[in-house]
Amino acid sequence: MQPTAIDQDSKTSVFWLSRQKMEVPASTTDTYYENVLVTDLHKLMQRVPNKVKFEMTAKANDGTEHHVDLTKDMTITGDYDVVVPLQFEDININYKETIDGLQDDLSDVLDKTTSAELEIHADILNKVPLQMVLSTKATDSNSNELTSIKTTVYANDKEGGIIAGTIEEGKAATTPVKIILTATSSDELKKLDNIELNIHATANETTAGLPLKGEQSIQITNAKVKIKKANFDLN
Repeated sequence: MQPTAIDQDSKTSVFWLSRQKMEVPASTTDTYYENVLVTDLHKLMQRVPNKVKFEMTAKANDGTEHHVDLTKDMTITGDYDVVVPLQFEDININYKETIDGLQDDLSDVLDKTTSAELEIHADILNKVPLQMVLSTKATDSNSNELTSIKTTVYANDKEGGIIAGTIEEGKAATTPVKIILTATSSDELKKLDNIELNIHATANETTAGLPLKGEQSIQITNAKVKIKKANFDLN
């Protein structure tokens, strides 16, 4: 802190704390400016303090009266760029959807079929920054599982149903999927009406450091059903 001149009432000392050197105003006879470098300032300012304690050691002429006034109006300004990596434990996000009404479309074929292999093709648009897994099961019109109809899921032509998470906020990652249904029971094949889809998160860290938001969604589009193989009872 700078001393006042003999003919001055007071002199103000202004200290600018920063991690890197910065330009400060030129000092005048009334005000002294100094840039104080604090390399670990980010650690010091992790929390804005409620109180600040000042300690000063003065060297003065015993025959002269000295006064120090710490102004009460203090401001802290700065630009902050804070990156907070998110890590979750036991994250549990599930999306459920159903492709239904297969009886209406396939009843004429399935009624006379003893066994068959069907394929469902679709695109999954994922705006959530998490890798997901698609699993499926075949059910009847009352949502009862048809256990004799095996479902196998492929995503990007790889078995396992891994759905990519988006790496750009606001845009969807597109994953083409194929679901193969292999039916060996004539009775349950005739009951096939729905394909239930369950998409759930498998990772506990978001992709590309993106945050989770309420407006993020998953959409299933361009769903088509194909009969690849079928054995018929012509009687």
